[in-house]
Amino acid sequence: MDIRLQDVDFSYAGDAGFRLRIGRLDIPASQSLALTGPSGSGKTTLLRLLAGILSPQHGQIFVGDQSLPALTDPQRRAFRIRRVGFVFQDFRLLDYLDVRENILLPYRINDALPLDAAVQTRLDELAAALGLTGRLGHNAQALSQGEKQRVAVARALLPGPRLLLADEPTGNLDGDNARRIMELLLHHARAAGATLVTATHDLALAGRFDRTVDFNTFAHAA
Repeated sequence: MDIRLQDVDFSYAGDAGFRLRIGRLDIPASQSLALTGPSGSGKTTLLRLLAGILSPQHGQIFVGDQSLPALTDPQRRAFRIRRVGFVFQDFRLLDYLDVRENILLPYRINDALPLDAAVQTRLDELAAALGLTGRLGHNAQALSQGEKQRVAVARALLPGPRLLLADEPTGNLDGDNARRIMELLLHHARAAGATLVTATHDLALAGRFDRTVDFNTFAHAA
């Protein structure tokens, strides 16, 4: 899906110290884009705006032909579950569920995602690719930080989203696993024709993307 932002202005309620302003940003469908820049520069905020988790005070955000600010909160949530895969920096796993059920969580909370044998097969394939096969029956609280990161990636990839957002997806991984995760994200995006937007501090990994946007100079966060 293509993405278009125009005159976006966002600030958090009660936080006078942060304001994100983006004059224009166009991301063609199927492009992989890396967002770089220091913490606090607005990378995570932009990802949340693209997912419809946040809504700007001013400006337009189109994902495909959908204007996200025009949607209600429930409509944005439904859009996100059906169309967007999000790898959160804090994983968003449920400790009392095992790894398989954490990966399947989007299917458990929304009837729009049909859970069938093909989904279970795809889950097993993703688990194998991510080195999680032997951990599927373990509760999330028993996992290492790196394993939790890989579970979060598997959950985001499982529904085959057309927009894939990842917030520091390699931040808790060693060099080998970081490259493995990034290659999996890029492979999925290319195979599915999905748009991939990733926030990362790793400039070496950012170089594997189609395009890089440096938030030091691109966006204004004050």
